[in-house]
Amino acid sequence: MDPVAKVDMVIEAVPEIMNIKKSVFSKLASVVRKDTIVATNTSGLNISEMAVLLDNPSRVLGCTFSTPCQ
Repeated sequence: MDPVAKVDMVIEAVPEIMNIKKSVFSKLASVVRKDTIVATNTSGLNISEMAVLLDNPSRVLGCTFSTPCQ
């Protein structure tokens, strides 16, 4: 996780399982800068539940990526 400590933004994209996402957020909280934006790739989980794991939950955002139909 050392390279993550230097970035301006992180996008978490682990499976849609809250315990896994919270684990990643906890690890990120101890590594990233205090001004790093942390995004979660989720379509149905409560973002606020993950955001409270950071010192400043207002820097957390949700995003969804989808695969285009062919």
